[in-house]
Amino acid sequence: MKKIESIIQVNEYKFKNYTVLNEIESEIALKFRNDNKKWMINDEEISLEEHLKWIESLKHNNKTIYYLVFKDNKPFMAIDYHDIDWNLKEAYWGYFLGDKSFKSEVLKIEKIIIDIAFNKLGLNKLICLNDINNSVINIHKFFGFKEDGIVTINNREFLKMYLIKED
Repeated sequence: MKKIESIIQVNEYKFKNYTVLNEIESEIALKFRNDNKKWMINDEEISLEEHLKWIESLKHNNKTIYYLVFKDNKPFMAIDYHDIDWNLKEAYWGYFLGDKSFKSEVLKIEKIIIDIAFNKLGLNKLICLNDINNSVINIHKFFGFKEDGIVTINNREFLKMYLIKED
């Protein structure tokens, strides 16, 4: 298992681990979660109290990493690696855009997310589940993700995809 960095700076982007967010940043992260819940497996509204307890639990969980992503000191996106299996060197991952005015950053960020997973965290495989109607699937395909079937969760269909690190 690699050391989990609290802050990762990549070019003009800063990735700040949820466990070190200040109160305002934590509330922004919650807003991003709730604004994007239609794409998530858990589509329930999350209260601030639940969110803060969950962030506290992340401090003791080496299988889940969340980052709030900033550009020019403005948070605009959240990314995560979860269900990390350090022995198999694989994890599920995802992201959601919180500020739609940064939509043009998504391709750059996805490349960085993959790079962080493979080169900083030492993972060899990334897995994702996306609502079958989510246009982000095409972005994943652009980066070489392969389809691995449809998964039904809570009566909703998700496309499972994966990417394996090239040597």
